[in-house]
Amino acid sequence: MSELVSILMPTYNHARWVEKAIRSILAQETQYSFKLYIHDDASTDGTQDIIRKLESEYPDVICCIYQKENQYSQGVSVSRSFLYPMAHGKYVAICEGDDYWIDTNKLQKQIDYMEKHDECTFCFSNASIVDVDGNPIRKFYSKPSWNDRMIIKKLKNSNGADFDVDEMLLLDFTPTASTVFRYDTLVELFNYQKSLDLLTRLVATNMGYAHYHNEIFTAYRVGNEQSASGSIQHSYEKLKKNFFDLHVTILKEFNSRTKKKYSKTIDHVIKRKEITLYLASGKEYLSRVWTIDCWNELPTKRKINLIIKCFIYRFGL
Repeated sequence: MSELVSILMPTYNHARWVEKAIRSILAQETQYSFKLYIHDDASTDGTQDIIRKLESEYPDVICCIYQKENQYSQGVSVSRSFLYPMAHGKYVAICEGDDYWIDTNKLQKQIDYMEKHDECTFCFSNASIVDVDGNPIRKFYSKPSWNDRMIIKKLKNSNGADFDVDEMLLLDFTPTASTVFRYDTLVELFNYQKSLDLLTRLVATNMGYAHYHNEIFTAYRVGNEQSASGSIQHSYEKLKKNFFDLHVTILKEFNSRTKKKYSKTIDHVIKRKEITLYLASGKEYLSRVWTIDCWNELPTKRKINLIIKCFIYRFGL
């Protein structure tokens, strides 16, 4: 009998953290059957040895693919080519090898909700942002990126909240390890040219609605220079190619496939992403922020910091 929940874990050079990630899943206290599928993309730091050890201890729960050559560097989509085809459950959860689950009742709470609400097709929660050593930094949703009052209000609701596609577009980021979605989402994702967390949450929500649990279910690790996001943080060219251009391509294809139902919001979000690109790319690009009409939607503190930085760079202080 197939598991109810398929948990997908991509790993690459996660030797420092992967055991904690795997054991946080094995520690789940739930009535729902689950299986953990791990894809290691030819790690060189001993990650595979750790995974093999745990796989031998829990052969009924853990199933792995061990690459001998790195697939990502060859332009292969690991998710589409390896991880997605492994899933068999009614629900799919994600946990990358450098993140981990905090709440041992995470799956129970999320699947309970989705089982009782057939129209809910995507679940996510708040998270604790931690550094490479696991030290807590802040809550994932403690600092709003934009002045969207309704979304901020929903994120603060102690009872959680429901989100539609327009709201998920504006929310933009969700903690990857907190997400659960229905298997049907994977089927739809294969119709797209690219795969990314951004697309997963939009496609899933478009099939029903998203539900937010205002609880700390997972940890979101920052500072890992080898992660997909960490490896591009200090290069405008990489940020533009692997963040901005990729996101714009995905958003435009989603817009086309949904018959431009969300055009207004998508156009607005693309402008915001351009601002985010310039803010993250260094002093030579900061002045471009003022040319985009939605810059004034930044929270007051971010606007003040932007003005100060521009003043400093302008006068060489």
